[in-house]
Amino acid sequence: MIDQESKRALASIKGDIHGLRLNRTQAYEKIQKALCSARFVQIDGEPGSGKSALLKQLTEEATQSGPVFLLKDYRIQPRGWAAHAGQLGISNDLVGLLCELGIVGESILLIDGIDKVNDPAVQLTINDLMRAIAFESMLSNWKVIVTVREQNLDHIATWIDPDALRGLSVRTVTISPLNLNELGVVSIEFPRLRPLLMESDKIDVILRRPFFIEAILNLSGREGTTSFPATEVELLKLWWEFGGADNSSSINVQQRRNLLLKLAERFVSSPHNAIPIENLSPESLEELKSAGVIRDKQLGHSVTFAHDIYEEWTLCEWLIGKLPSIVPVLKANKEPQALIRPVQLLGSYELENNSTATEWQRLYEEMADASLRPVWQRVMLTSCLHSTRTTEILGKLSKFLYQDNNDGLKKLLNALKTLEVTPNTNFLDETLYPEFEPEDRVNFAHAAAWPKLFTWIRFFDWYLTHTNDPSPSLIPDLLPVFNTWQSACSGRNMPHCQRIGEIAHGWLTEFEAALHPVKFQNRRDPFEIDFNSDNKLEKTIRELFLSSASEVPERVAAYLEAKSKDRLCHVYREKILANSTVIARSLPKQLVDYIITTCFTHPENDPHYVSCSILGKELGVKGHQNFYPASPYQPPFLVLLRQHEIEGLRLIKAICNHSVDVWRWFRLNPGYHRAPVTPLPVEIEFSWGKQVFWGDAQVYLWFRGIWGNDASKCALMALEFWAFERIDAGDNFADLFRKVLEGNDSVAALGLAVSLCLAYPDKSIEQALPLITCSHIWKWEIERLVQDTSGTPSNEIANWLQYRYLLTVVRELNRKPHRKTCIRDLVPHFVFLHDTSLKERFTIGIRSFYRAPSIRIC
Repeated sequence: MIDQESKRALASIKGDIHGLRLNRTQAYEKIQKALCSARFVQIDGEPGSGKSALLKQLTEEATQSGPVFLLKDYRIQPRGWAAHAGQLGISNDLVGLLCELGIVGESILLIDGIDKVNDPAVQLTINDLMRAIAFESMLSNWKVIVTVREQNLDHIATWIDPDALRGLSVRTVTISPLNLNELGVVSIEFPRLRPLLMESDKIDVILRRPFFIEAILNLSGREGTTSFPATEVELLKLWWEFGGADNSSSINVQQRRNLLLKLAERFVSSPHNAIPIENLSPESLEELKSAGVIRDKQLGHSVTFAHDIYEEWTLCEWLIGKLPSIVPVLKANKEPQALIRPVQLLGSYELENNSTATEWQRLYEEMADASLRPVWQRVMLTSCLHSTRTTEILGKLSKFLYQDNNDGLKKLLNALKTLEVTPNTNFLDETLYPEFEPEDRVNFAHAAAWPKLFTWIRFFDWYLTHTNDPSPSLIPDLLPVFNTWQSACSGRNMPHCQRIGEIAHGWLTEFEAALHPVKFQNRRDPFEIDFNSDNKLEKTIRELFLSSASEVPERVAAYLEAKSKDRLCHVYREKILANSTVIARSLPKQLVDYIITTCFTHPENDPHYVSCSILGKELGVKGHQNFYPASPYQPPFLVLLRQHEIEGLRLIKAICNHSVDVWRWFRLNPGYHRAPVTPLPVEIEFSWGKQVFWGDAQVYLWFRGIWGNDASKCALMALEFWAFERIDAGDNFADLFRKVLEGNDSVAALGLAVSLCLAYPDKSIEQALPLITCSHIWKWEIERLVQDTSGTPSNEIANWLQYRYLLTVVRELNRKPHRKTCIRDLVPHFVFLHDTSLKERFTIGIRSFYRAPSIRIC
């Protein structure tokens, strides 16, 4: 029965475009990849983007192996699994049933439209399934695939069992608009669409979603039509002209329109429930069902819209019928969320169908009613961006946007950054943010939202084309918009990123000249404008400029060089280091040079040095507190190692070597009337030659985030983390071992090398020999082992509320099994070694311990 019900649900999902089954290869491969690392995969995208069609493809493939388990949002029975099973006439032993299904078919639960499930009783049924799959050991091979509309993560934040989500792990695959290759397939199948496809300015919406292509072909006719709708509004008008069907030949066109308006009225009064059909024309109902606009929810009692876009179109036409004023309608129906997109479409309708913006502006001003939520004015304002004719429309609105000191434009910018965004689904990935609760993940996903590319590009196409230099008075309003765009699109060869980087450079140049003159009395307001928050704006502008390093590399490189020589380099250093991640990706050499130039100092070159100098704590690295708390994730070390290995190793070794050199100087010049001591080197012969190391037991622990300055600790912890990654990925151990050690003069590098050998004893015997035959390492390893096994590790002591992301990875490194071992635990590997030559060298090395100095400082 489950298989039969699943196939009935499958039959209700449309999987083609007017008979064309489009192969969405990229999206399909992303889903398969996500299934390899997670057990809960959600497919999200805009309405009509092809989410359900892709789910249908996955389901049909699963039917080749046996029975399938597919649920459709409106076909799920309420009040838990027992009620659903009773309705189908099957066993309510859920675990046993799923075990049987997994034996004869694919172990995958597929749910289409999970975000549309608003009934708590139906949510209970889904949660019964989710808990069983998450917690029952016999179902550990089961996975879940669901489809959701973009921006809608309420199911994760509010009603899916958070413990179940934690047990399943979540990945999100976003269905992108049709790409040029896919559109090419469409144009071959439907040659008459080619002229429309060749109009590049129309491709951004009307032909990017399968639903719209299907609607164009259905409403315009497959053959004989030479003109096609070029915007969603034109498509809506054609659909309404036909009364919601494929053509206008039927005599019941107006009856269908009347019925749609009645359905809209009933829907708005109770948007979370099915629409009752009592006293509605049965003939028109059947016609709309045949046209695929509505479908039965409960036969003879209620229906639902068959697609989100049909729902939006119907509600928009209902709103048109309420003109000239829709505010009373919004208030009477308690401002339902379901009307947000229809109101936005209504705004586009008014702008496209009137030669002036008078009617649109009247609607916009009407929504300033203090008793309404601000969102209604914002959706009306952004309606100008939801058309392929945006440039023409914004031309109509230019007077409105620029009047009253750019008041309209400022409000449009605010609406753009709050409404025209989608959640950042990276925060749903527990491997990236392991400590977040599901509700926290959703909150962060919304807080760090991505821009909707097409609407933002339309705005920038108009604004940056018509504006040579943005008005300085708009800087506070433009900055959040520019920052959001650069954060999401910089380095991806996206339009307008370079222009924004150039604008940011001009702003930053003026702000720094105004706020940091040579003489304080020359300090002035940037652009002669009192911004009231000059320093905060300067910081944000600098972040924007540096985030554009991949777009304006010459300007950013010149800026780094200039600031490394600036009299206020200590002021800029902290601010630049805070943005080192984005710089490291595009300008690794310049960043490393900047850090070495501005951060390194030596007490012997400091005329103001006294024995109590802070240099003794910094060990020659100025501003090392910028790297607090010590963590592998502190930028820029891990980013450099992953993307620019040579520069990453250069920076880490430079920091370690400089710090240990200053350490040696302080041993010779201790101050406070203490006698100077002379450090002795540790000399070890490796396969590539003899190498000299400096330090003591405290220096040895730098790689564990203990002692030393924060820069050295972060650098070495990142180096260890990266080495683990590379070895696990299959890199040659001997090569990694040499990269870690060669050129590093600090004994902390020896500690890191020992850590690698302990973590991979089967791969490291030959590399471990020079280490295990060094008596000093034996002594230092005992102290390291005591640190690693005594209570709360000191490298985890910090503000977890503020630095959880950084400290979590430190805890993961601390909990690696080899932390409970030390160098002597490698002895059995040599004692029972079959290689007699290596064993003999080991024996000779151990027997030489009695000749070695017992301490390293004399």
